[in-house]
Amino acid sequence: MSRTACPDTTAPSWHQAAVYRELGVRPVIHAGGTTTMFGGSRPPEFVWTAMAEASANFVHIPELNRAVGKYIATVTGAEAGMVTAGAASALVVAVAAAMTGADPAKVRQLPDTAGLRSRVVIQKAHRGRFTYLARYTGAEFVEVGNTNECYDFEVESALDQHTAAILYLLGPGQRQLGPTIAETAQLARRAGVPLIVDAAGMLPPKRNLTRFIAEGADLVMFGGGKFLRGPQNSGLLFGRSDLIEAALAHSGPNYGIGRAHKMSRETIVGVYEALKAYVSSDEDKTLAAYRAQADRIRDGIGEIPGVEVTVRHDDFEFFVPTTVVSLTPEWTGPEADEIARRLLSGEPRVFLYHDRQFRRLTANPTSLQDGEAEIVGRRMRDELAGARHGLGSQ
Repeated sequence: MSRTACPDTTAPSWHQAAVYRELGVRPVIHAGGTTTMFGGSRPPEFVWTAMAEASANFVHIPELNRAVGKYIATVTGAEAGMVTAGAASALVVAVAAAMTGADPAKVRQLPDTAGLRSRVVIQKAHRGRFTYLARYTGAEFVEVGNTNECYDFEVESALDQHTAAILYLLGPGQRQLGPTIAETAQLARRAGVPLIVDAAGMLPPKRNLTRFIAEGADLVMFGGGKFLRGPQNSGLLFGRSDLIEAALAHSGPNYGIGRAHKMSRETIVGVYEALKAYVSSDEDKTLAAYRAQADRIRDGIGEIPGVEVTVRHDDFEFFVPTTVVSLTPEWTGPEADEIARRLLSGEPRVFLYHDRQFRRLTANPTSLQDGEAEIVGRRMRDELAGARHGLGSQ
């Protein structure tokens, strides 16, 4: 069975599945990368096959998770690993692990934090849309720095006997203003608290699998349903073995704070197969295929007055070659959010990101299937040209 991380060439999603017709739900061409709202990424056929095979037998879930965790540790350079119900779940059980360790009485105590270390130090600039989930444990954030800068002495001064962990956020386009991971790890070591790195969307590049552990992080998490192309509701957590044991104690099927995040045996096996394929894949070849798709979207849009169309790929914001449509000062049509709305409400439906502040739309080809890049380019061209003349989808 062929295992590859390259884009699929199966039937496009706009060929509506019978179940969606039955339910009256219109499929979407997903040009938004791996956005959870529209289904994340699309696991390859061999992942679904392995999941179906896994469903044929019953196993002890903690034993299975530890077995896959050993493989995760091997490919990340960590002491131990585990599969979680998404990166958000990984964040919750990671913070819980730092607060309680594997002590069963403390595990059952959360979200009551009486007598526990319950403060999580975080740079103010790292307070993203998902970090609040750490508070499900009962933890309290201690913010340091401001939205423009943060210094190591600010982090260090916030660490005390009540600190459970330092949380460090990474992500595409996330500004890194304060101490680096390596510098923060040194501060954490001196204070005797773990450093948790939320790197949910930091693949590619593949080297990030090992990078953050090597730089001193105690726990690291990735989304399993993003570029790894595992089941959407999956994530990876890896790091120190004592902290992973504590995180497992908090996770389903155990009765900790993560009981509500329990996973099926099929999901754990699906992550294993997807991760194996990613580790052995030719990432340059995969990115070249995405570049070709992004180029086709750009070429399909063509030249439109007041619009600048480029393909961008960098180490900060666009980890995958992405078609960027920028509205210049000469543009006289509707703003990016309205164009995105029209694309999503038209036929076929196309989802892509928009940024009102920078007046741009971005089409990430990660989740596109064969033939969809051309459709995305044509739909964008029609909407932009129509919008410029007061036409387009309404």
